[in-house]
Amino acid sequence: MFFKHTSHLLLLILGYSLGIIVIYWNFFSFYTGSPLLISLSICTFLLAYFTKTRPYVFWLFCFLATFLMGSLRMEMHPSQRLFKTLHHEGKQKNTLETINPFTLEINGNKPQYYQFVIEAPLKSQGKQYRYVAEISPIKIKDCTVLANNHLKSNPIQTVKALLSHAKDTLKEVLKIGQVGLAKGYLNIPSATQLPRGFSYKNYLRTQDIHFTLYISHWKKIDNSGPKSGYKYLAAMENIKRDILEKIKTTAMDSEAIQVYSALVFGEKKTLDPGLRTAYQNAGAAHILAISGLHIGMIAAMLLFILAPLQRLPRGKVLSSVLLIFCLWIYAVFSGSSPSVVRAVAMFGFLSVGWIFNRPMFSLHYLAISFFFMVLWNPLVLFSLGFVMSYAAVASILLGMPLVESLGVPKNKYVKKIWQLLGISLLAQLGVLGPSLFSFHQFPLLFLVTNLLIIPWIGILLGLGIFTGIWWAFAKPPDLLVWLLNKGFSILNNTVEWIGAQEQWILKSIYFPSSYLWAMLLLMAGFLIWQHQKYHKPKSIQYFFCAVMIFQSIVMGQKIYDHKTNEHYIIKSYGQLSLLSITPKTIHYFSEKPLDKNTLNSFKNNYGIHEIIHKEWANNYQLEEFKIVFPKTTNHIKGPISHIIIDSSARAYPSHFKPEQLKNTQLITSGFYPTKEMNAWEKWAQKNGCLIWKIDTQGFYSFKKDPAP
Repeated sequence: MFFKHTSHLLLLILGYSLGIIVIYWNFFSFYTGSPLLISLSICTFLLAYFTKTRPYVFWLFCFLATFLMGSLRMEMHPSQRLFKTLHHEGKQKNTLETINPFTLEINGNKPQYYQFVIEAPLKSQGKQYRYVAEISPIKIKDCTVLANNHLKSNPIQTVKALLSHAKDTLKEVLKIGQVGLAKGYLNIPSATQLPRGFSYKNYLRTQDIHFTLYISHWKKIDNSGPKSGYKYLAAMENIKRDILEKIKTTAMDSEAIQVYSALVFGEKKTLDPGLRTAYQNAGAAHILAISGLHIGMIAAMLLFILAPLQRLPRGKVLSSVLLIFCLWIYAVFSGSSPSVVRAVAMFGFLSVGWIFNRPMFSLHYLAISFFFMVLWNPLVLFSLGFVMSYAAVASILLGMPLVESLGVPKNKYVKKIWQLLGISLLAQLGVLGPSLFSFHQFPLLFLVTNLLIIPWIGILLGLGIFTGIWWAFAKPPDLLVWLLNKGFSILNNTVEWIGAQEQWILKSIYFPSSYLWAMLLLMAGFLIWQHQKYHKPKSIQYFFCAVMIFQSIVMGQKIYDHKTNEHYIIKSYGQLSLLSITPKTIHYFSEKPLDKNTLNSFKNNYGIHEIIHKEWANNYQLEEFKIVFPKTTNHIKGPISHIIIDSSARAYPSHFKPEQLKNTQLITSGFYPTKEMNAWEKWAQKNGCLIWKIDTQGFYSFKKDPAP
C-alpha cells in the first residue's frame, strides 16, 4: 500500500513545504539572508552525501536540506521581499500607516498617478468592479506626481494591487491586458474586523497582492490592444465572454446558465449566492470548481477520440502529446486554478510514464506535481483550493487499496457503485480537516449527492463542451440547447432538494486550527503505521501514539477555551461594538444588534452559542481598562486607558485633563475624518501616541501591542 520510495519523497516535500511556511509566517525573529541560506544548503548537501551509508542520518540531512531550499525559495520570492521591506520601513518610521512601495514614505491621503495593467477581472462587489492589476509609478508634468526618490536603493518598480472603481463612474469594464493611466488612492487592504475571523488581507497576500487602489477615472495610454504577454489570455477571455453572451440570448434558465458557466468555463463570478449555498449544503460544492474530477472526465473523452491515432507509427507519442496539449489549453481557458493545474500536471507525468513504459505509481506523480507547483509559486501552498485538491487525491490514492482489501463485489455494476462510494468517502475524509476549519459545516448526505450526480456530471460536461465549441463557430440546434438546459435544470433541482434537508447538515462546528494540526498528526501516524506494518509486527504503536497526541491537543484546546477572557473593539457593517468573551457567554455592547453573519462567525470560531446584546454606553470599566466613547462633552473622572473616536464623537482633547490622557491609547474609526478626529490625531502626534485605525488595521484587542 505504501511504498518505501514514496515515503522518502513525501519526507523531502514535507521539509520543503515547512521551509516555505516558516519564512512566510516569519517564525524566526532574525533575518535569514539569501547568502546564509545558500551556504547552509551547500553544507547540508555535503553532509547528506558523506552520511549516505547511514540511512537515518542521511534522510535527516536530506530533510534539513529541502527545508533550507524551501526557506531560500520563499526568501527570494518578490512578494516576501516586498512584505519585509514594508514591515521594516513601518518600524523605522514608527507608523502603522500605509507605506508607499515606490517612495518608501508614508502614503498620506492624497491621490497619486499610476500606470496599471489589468491581469484578471474579479467578481464585482456591491457597486464596484474589481480587478487584479499590476501598477507602477509615473511622472505627470504639472500634476500631483509620484516620483521614485529611492530608485537606486529601492528595487521595487511594480506591485500587484486590487484595483476597483464604482460602476457608475466608468463607462466600460476594463479587460485583461488593458494598459491605462489612473489617479487614485493606494492603501493596504483592511485587516479582519472580527477576532478569529476570516482575514481578507492575509488571503490577498497569498495571491501576491499587498495593496488596494481605488480610481475614479482612467485614460488609455496604449491603443495597440492588450499588453504583450497578455494577448493570448485576452483572446481566450474574449472567446469565453462571447460564448457566454450568446448563451444568455437563448431560452436557457438563468440558474442553468450559471452552473453551466462554472462547470465548463470555470466562470463563477455570476453564480447566485443562494445557488452556491445549496451546492454547499448538499456536499456538491466541488462540482462548481473545475478540478481533477472534471479533468479526468475530459481526459477520458479525449483518449476515446484519439484512440485511432495509436494504430499509427509512433501514434502512442502523438496521441499523448495531443492529449497533454488539449488539457493545458483547457486549463488556461478555465482560469488555471491550482486544482486544474495539479490534475493536468499529473496527467502529463502519467502520459510520459506511459510513453516510456515506466511503472505508474500515481503517488509519485502526485508528489512530483506538488513539488513543481510550489517550486514555481510557493504562495500556492497557502491556497485552500490547492491544499484540498492534493489532500483529496492523496487520500484516494492511499485509501483505495485499503477499501479494496475489505472486499470487492463481483457484479460489475455493484462494483462501480462500490468504487464510487469509496472514492467519495475517501475524498471527503481527505478534505475533512481543511473543510471544517474553513466552513464549519458538514453535509451528512454527501455520499447520496455524489452517487446521484457524479455520473450525471460526466454527461453534462461532455455535452456542455461540445455545445460550447459549436457556439464558438455557429448557433447550435435548438434541440441541443433544450437538452443542455434540461440536464442542468435536473442537476440543480436535485442538488437544491438535497441541500434543503437542513436536518442532515451539521452547522456551526467549532474546529480551531489546533484541531486541524491534531488531525494531520493523526493521519501521519496512520500512514507510518501502514508503512511500518510490513516490517515490524508491533508497528501499531505509532498509530496509538498519534491518537494520544490527538487527544492531548483536543484536551489542551478545551482547557484553553475554558480560560477565555477576551475584550475587543470590532466594527461590523459600519457599526462599532465592544465585545467581551468569557468561556460560556459572549456579551457585546452596541446601538443595534449585530447581523446574522457576524453572530455566526462568533459561534463558529469560539464554539459559544449564548450571545447577549446590551445597550450602548459612553464609558465602560472592563477589568483594568477604562474605555470611553465621548459622544458628548460630559465630564469623565479618572484616568482613561482607551478612547474611541468616530464620526459621532463630539469631544476634543481639551475637554479632558492632561493627567487623564497620560497613558491613553487612541482608537479611531471612519474613512472621512471630522474636525474632532483631526484634533485627536494632532494630539496623538504631539504626544507620540500611536493611533489604532480600525477600518484598516482591523479589530482592536485590549491585550494587543499596537507597535508596528
